[in-house]
Amino acid sequence: MTIDCPMSGHGREACVSLQVEGADAYDEGWRQHVTILRPQRNEPWGARTFDLIDPSGNTVFVIGPPA
Repeated sequence: MTIDCPMSGHGREACVSLQVEGADAYDEGWRQHVTILRPQRNEPWGARTFDLIDPSGNTVFVIGPPA
């Protein structure tokens, strides 16, 4: 887990990066409970990611291996 310094455009201006073994499973499990800010995508730098907003208004950037 990485906690970034305040960043404009990230909810309450805090962003947490969470590295997981499978982004798809987290997306499926959390989709009904949180706001998905940016849907899943394979990044050109070799990861599968998505962003969500937690109940406190912060951004969580989920990073997993590419699908």
